[in-house]
Amino acid sequence: MRAFFIGFFLTSIVVSGALRAQTIFAPPGAEWYHSMLDPSIGVFHSYYAGDTTLSGISLRRVMRDAEVGPSWGALGLTVSNLSALYLYNNSDTVFVYNYLFNRFTPLYVFNVHDGDTVRLTLLPAEVNTFTGLSAFYPDSTFRFVVDSVRMVLYDTATLKTVYTRLLGTCDSNYLYTYGNDDTLGAYAEQIGGISIGLSPQFLCGVNLVDESYQTQGALRCYNDPELSIKLVTDSCGVPPSTAVTTIKKQEALNIFPNPATTQLILTASYKVRNVIISNLLGQTVLRDEYDTQKVSVDISGLPADIYFIKINGNVVKKFVKEWCAKSF
Repeated sequence: MRAFFIGFFLTSIVVSGALRAQTIFAPPGAEWYHSMLDPSIGVFHSYYAGDTTLSGISLRRVMRDAEVGPSWGALGLTVSNLSALYLYNNSDTVFVYNYLFNRFTPLYVFNVHDGDTVRLTLLPAEVNTFTGLSAFYPDSTFRFVVDSVRMVLYDTATLKTVYTRLLGTCDSNYLYTYGNDDTLGAYAEQIGGISIGLSPQFLCGVNLVDESYQTQGALRCYNDPELSIKLVTDSCGVPPSTAVTTIKKQEALNIFPNPATTQLILTASYKVRNVIISNLLGQTVLRDEYDTQKVSVDISGLPADIYFIKINGNVVKKFVKEWCAKSF
C-alpha cells in the first residue's frame, strides 16, 4: 500500500476507534484554504456562502477567491473568474452542478473499494469556459482506479480517504487527477480534495483561459463548526514569507504569440540575459541564456500546458502552450 504525504502535519495511518462519517459536505461556516500549485504565488480561499434551491434540490453554495502575495501582485498577477460551486450530498457521494452539461454530476464518490474502476461525468475546468459546449464532448466521462481506501488522520480528525490513480491516456480518454502529479491523488470525507483543490484537474491539453487562471494545489486548512484542520506550519492564508519578498518591477516586456505553439517571441526595453520556464508545479522545464532585447524561444519540445516564464531572475509572465484540438 502506497504512503502519501503532504507537508509536515499530514500522516497516513490506519487507526481504530470512533471515526467521523460523511454527514453534510460544505456546512454553514465551512472554509478551505488551498495552495496554488506554485505555493509562492498565493492561496485559494473557498467558503460556504449560503443555501439555495435548484430544480427542487437544496444546495450549498461555495464561493472561491484567491489571495495573491504582494510580490506577485506588484508584477500584475491577479486571480479571478472562479466559478461558484453548487453542492449537495447523500450518505456516500458529493454532487456538484456541472456547468458543462447543465446538470448535477458526482464530484466525490465514497462507496468504493480497493481496485474499483470508476467512471465519472466530465467536469468543467476551474474557470467556467466550457458552458454550453457539451456537444463537443460526445465521450463525456473520465475514468480512474481506486488505489486504496483508508482512514487517515488529518491533524485533529480521522476521515475516510480515497486514493486514486489515472486510467488511460490523453489519446484514449479524458484524464483528470485528484492529485498534484500525473499518477496519484486523494479526496476525503467532509473536506474533499487533499492535493488539488476542490475539483480534479484536467490533464489533456490546455483550456484557453485568461491571465488570471491559476490551478489549485494542496489543502492547507479546513474549518467548520465541528472540524478544525491545519496541515501547514505557517498561516492558512498567504504565507508571511511571500509578504516580505520584494521584486523590482522591470521595464516593458512583451511576449507573443500567447497562446503559442512552437516559438515564443520576447521583446523588452532592456537586454534579456536569461530565460527560465517553469510549469505549474514550479519545476524548471527550459532554461537558456541570451544577450539581446528580442529573443525567440523554441518551445516546440514542451507539452501543451500553462507555463511561467521568468526573465533576468525576476520578471514573471505566464503563457499557454497550445495543444492540437481533437477532432469530434
